[in-house]
Amino acid sequence: MAHSSTNRVLMCVALGTDVRDYRKRFVQSQANLTVLRWELDDGPEDAKLLVANDLGHLRKSTELPWS
Repeated sequence: MAHSSTNRVLMCVALGTDVRDYRKRFVQSQANLTVLRWELDDGPEDAKLLVANDLGHLRKSTELPWS
C-alpha cells in the first residue's frame, strides 16, 4: 500500500518509462489493485504489468463487471 504518486513513480521505474511523465502515464485510484511481476533474474526495469488500477473488488456482488 502506498500513495498514488509513489505508486506511479515506482511503476515508471519498474517498467522502464520516463519518470518525469508519471502523472500522464499511469492512473492510480484510491483502493486500486496494481500488480507487477518480475521473473527470476529480471532487472529492476524488467517488470511485467499484470493488472493496473483495478477497482473490481470495490463493486457490490450484484453489479456486473462491465457496468
